[in-house]
Amino acid sequence: MEKQIVRRQVLQRRDNISEEEREQWSSDIVKQLIALPVYKQAEKIFSYASFRSEVKTKHLHQIVLQEGKQLYLPKTDAVNHEMHFCEVKCEADLKPGYQGIMEPIGYKTYYPKAGDKILMIMPGVAFDKKGNRLGYGGGYYDRYLQRYCDGIQYAIMLAYHVQQVEKMAIEECDKKPNQIITNRR
Repeated sequence: MEKQIVRRQVLQRRDNISEEEREQWSSDIVKQLIALPVYKQAEKIFSYASFRSEVKTKHLHQIVLQEGKQLYLPKTDAVNHEMHFCEVKCEADLKPGYQGIMEPIGYKTYYPKAGDKILMIMPGVAFDKKGNRLGYGGGYYDRYLQRYCDGIQYAIMLAYHVQQVEKMAIEECDKKPNQIITNRR
């Protein structure tokens, strides 16, 4: 129950960010991300297509592709409660999918393996001072990170500073990102 309350409150705060602030803050977050050594060393970027009031990822994806890195976005299999990351080479490779979120058209799925230089960029609803992440409640990222932990080199959550909460309830199945980047840190 507590997670639902936190989700509702934080999503309301995030939704109240003006479009101008969202653009600027997203730009600040992307600049921080692409300056990181872990980003520069990554060969494959597993990201997400931003939806509603999430940190905008379109510009990040353009940079990833311009730099010659491989870009993969999730395709959701809601029936089996799984997601698969498929390669995307341009915006035309996307169409509305699960809950209207833009997803890859094809099923050229990549399965991470040990030794891959994959950086996962993930969305989230909230985070706390200890670096815990609260997602949307489906557990898709938690299960994916558990299943492919040997192949995902590093995971980063992108968020606005208003998504931070003091403390939140965490379960054993919740997977912490290695880092959280906000417009303020």
